[in-house]
Amino acid sequence: MIYRYFNLYVFYLVNAIDVHYLIGLKSIDNLLSRVRVVALKNAGASIGQKVVLRAKLKIVNPRHLTISSGVTVGSGCKIMNFASIEIGLNTEVGPDCTFQTNEHLFPDVNSPLGKQGSVCLPIRIGSGCYIGLGVTFLSGVKVCDQAVVGARSLVNKDIEKKGIYGGVPCRILKTFTQ
Repeated sequence: MIYRYFNLYVFYLVNAIDVHYLIGLKSIDNLLSRVRVVALKNAGASIGQKVVLRAKLKIVNPRHLTISSGVTVGSGCKIMNFASIEIGLNTEVGPDCTFQTNEHLFPDVNSPLGKQGSVCLPIRIGSGCYIGLGVTFLSGVKVCDQAVVGARSLVNKDIEKKGIYGGVPCRILKTFTQ
């Protein structure tokens, strides 16, 4: 237990160092990413091979996080994983994305809305996806393989077909045909 918390502290210390955009420091950035991955694995996350984790990530519970091989998670992402979050193979998540697995319930409008409880549902992102800058995923959504989600989109429903999605709320803009 103490070992897991120690690794979480190591993750947050290294996580604060952001040299990604500084010219000539790519090897240091790669080293910091590897340290973040090892620390998160030791804190309970399930992480595959060749994963890149950029700086300034916020992760609530590493034990509810599964990141498959070849994934890149951009800087500043917020992973509010009160329930499980799975990110599929070779998916790229842009900077400043938010994964929110909990939502408040408010069946009684006469009671304080923040005090009426919440529900936590998992989020699953498929393989080979590209997630643009600042996308927000709400609880319970599933994204199919090979989907592209445009910048600043709000994903509040499942994405079931390969294609390009965008907007608030997110909707299909173009389907992929083979």
